[in-house]
Amino acid sequence: MNRTTKLLLSVIVVLVCAAAAAFAPALIFDYMDTALTSGPQKINSSAQGVEVLASDIPLTADVKEIFGKQLDVEQNYEQQDVLSFLKTFNGFQDLIFLPQNIKDYLIKGENLNSEYYSLFTSVQNKSSMYLIEHQKKDALMKRLLLQVDNESEKIVSLSMTHFFDLSSVSRQRIMSDYITYLGLDILGDWKYNGNRYYSKKARFYVNAEIEDGSLYIGIEII
Repeated sequence: MNRTTKLLLSVIVVLVCAAAAAFAPALIFDYMDTALTSGPQKINSSAQGVEVLASDIPLTADVKEIFGKQLDVEQNYEQQDVLSFLKTFNGFQDLIFLPQNIKDYLIKGENLNSEYYSLFTSVQNKSSMYLIEHQKKDALMKRLLLQVDNESEKIVSLSMTHFFDLSSVSRQRIMSDYITYLGLDILGDWKYNGNRYYSKKARFYVNAEIEDGSLYIGIEII
């Protein structure tokens, strides 16, 4: 093998390795989501010996309509009193998926200083959006954005920024508890592969992201 041929082979090897490095992360995450249908970690169903279908749960149909149309709907927010909202909104009473300090913050509205809080709402046919902002002088603005199914008052997506130290919170635990909170654990086929949960019956994912005091959790349609 002459010197030119060896050089050409070396270049080819380098290019192949570079391509593999570039595409490896995407391939890994694609594989993780594909493996959800056969992953080993499952959520036990609360329905004992009863086969439950997604069509038996109204929330599953509502969710698909909410997220299927939300990109086409313009959100027009109106400002409201945040303390009245936190005291009267029933959806905060059973937030089993959130750490206790966050639940206390949301439920005990009387402890909040309304001078620094603002609430903006946008009500649509199937869901409502609630944006709570907390701003003090020379401090980072805290934001809490909720999307709520109007019929069940279940939170179908939640994101909060700069609120609490979440370094000790388990993503998997939050997602598992969130599925139970939604009442979707009775489907009995939720599987987790280290990335997110998936139900073949419901045909959507549950995902959570935690980073730098910020939290997102919600339903993601395929």
